[in-house]
Amino acid sequence: MSGILGWVKQNVVIVIFLVVMVVSVPAGWYFGSKANKKIRNGQQSKADGSYKQLTNTKVSYSLPAVMVGEESPSLPGRVPNDQITALFVKQKEARQAALEEVVQEAIRENQGQHKPLIEGLFPEPARAQDMVLRLEMAKAILGQGGDSIYDRMFKDIGAGPAVDPEKLAVMLQSSRDQEVERLISQGEIKAENDLSKDQEEVLVKKLFSERFGEYQHHAQRISMYADSADQVLIAEELLLEMPTQPPSLGQCFVWQFDIWTYQSILEGIARANAGISGGVEQSVVKQIIEIQLAPLSQLAPLIGGKVDKGKNRRGKGQRGGMFGGEENEDQGPAAGSGSIADLVEPDYTVSLTGRATKPENQVFDTRKARLKLIVSAQRVPTLIDAISTADLMSVLDFDMTSVDLYEKLKEGYYFGTEPVVQVDLEIEILFLRSWTVQYIPPEARKLLSVVEPEVENEDG
Repeated sequence: MSGILGWVKQNVVIVIFLVVMVVSVPAGWYFGSKANKKIRNGQQSKADGSYKQLTNTKVSYSLPAVMVGEESPSLPGRVPNDQITALFVKQKEARQAALEEVVQEAIRENQGQHKPLIEGLFPEPARAQDMVLRLEMAKAILGQGGDSIYDRMFKDIGAGPAVDPEKLAVMLQSSRDQEVERLISQGEIKAENDLSKDQEEVLVKKLFSERFGEYQHHAQRISMYADSADQVLIAEELLLEMPTQPPSLGQCFVWQFDIWTYQSILEGIARANAGISGGVEQSVVKQIIEIQLAPLSQLAPLIGGKVDKGKNRRGKGQRGGMFGGEENEDQGPAAGSGSIADLVEPDYTVSLTGRATKPENQVFDTRKARLKLIVSAQRVPTLIDAISTADLMSVLDFDMTSVDLYEKLKEGYYFGTEPVVQVDLEIEILFLRSWTVQYIPPEARKLLSVVEPEVENEDG
C-alpha cells in the first residue's frame, strides 16, 4: 500500500488528469445532451420555417404567345418544380426556334427574286456614280431599244396581247384575193365584182373560219392575254419616256417600289395558272385587263408634290378616288426598321386585315392594288387561293360580272368554251422591312420616320 501511495505522490499530475477524465465522461454527457437538444430544437425550428416558406412559395409557368390574339399557355400558382421548369424551358426554346424558322421562311418567300434594278443605286450611290446610276435606272425601266421592264414582266408569266388586228387584216385580205383568183382561173367569174351572193357567202364563211382559227392558234401560244403595259398598268409614277434630266434618288425608289409590287401581283396571278398547259383555253386567268396601284401619299414629296387620288397615270380624269376614299389610300412603307418577330397589334378600324401603317409598326410596309381580270367562272376560288398564298398577299374584296364572249371575240380574245366572268379584286401586299429597309434612301427614310438602329459605343 505504501508503494502505491509513494507512486501517487511521485505522479500526482497524472493522477489528477485521470480523475478529471473519469469524472468528465458522465458530466460531459449530462451537459452535452442538454446543449444538443437546445441546438437541435433551434435548427428544427429554422428548418420548419424554411419548409413552410418554400411550400407557401408559388410560381406561374407560361410560354410566350406566337400569334396575335393567342392565349399564352400557362400553369398558374405552382410550387417550384425542377422537372416542370425544365419542361417549360425546353418548350419555350422549341417555340422560339419554330418561330424563327417561320420568320426566315416568310422573309425568303416575301423577298423572292426582288432586288434593285440597278446594283449600287440604293440606298445611296457613291458620289462618283450618283448621276450615272440614276440615269441607268430610267434606261433599265424603259428598256432602251427593246421591251420595257413592265412588258418583260408580262412576258415572264406567259401573258401577251391578242392577235394584231392589222396583221390579221392583211392575212385575211390575202386569203380573199387568192380565193377570187382561183375562181377567175377556173372560169367561174371574170372579176371580183362578178361574185354571186352564194359565192360571197361561202367566201365570208371561209374567211371567218380562218379568222377564228388564227384566234385559237394564237391563244395556244400564250397562257393569258394582256395588252401592252402602258394600257394595263395604272400608277401615279409609271415611266413611259426618257426624262430630260436625271431623276432624283427618291423618284428612282418610287419606281423601284412599284416594280416590286407589280412583280408580286403578277407572281400571284401566274400561280393560278401554274402547271396548266394548253394556252388560254385551259388557264384559270385568261386576261389581265387592268392593275391599278394606290398612290404612295407619304412619298409624294419625292415625286414632286401631293398625290392626286382622283387622277390616274393615263390622265383619264376623276374616278372618285382610287380605292374609295382617304381612309383606304395606300400610306406607303411603314415607319421602323424592326424585326418580323415583333408582333403588330391589328387595327380593324382602318383595314379589313387589321394591318395599319403607323409609326409604331416596325415590321412591314403595305401596298394596295385593284385588279380587273377575266377568269374561268368555275375556278375563281383557285385564283383567290393562288393570290392568298403568294408573297404575303391578301384579298380584301372582290366582285364578279358577266362577260359577253361574242364582243370579246370580235376584239380578238378567244377564251375557249367554258363560262368566264370578270373579277374585280382589291388586294393588299406586305413587304417585310427585314429585307427592304436596306434599300430605302435617306430622304425617304426621313419621310417615313424610319427608326434607325442604335449604334453601340465601342467603349461600352
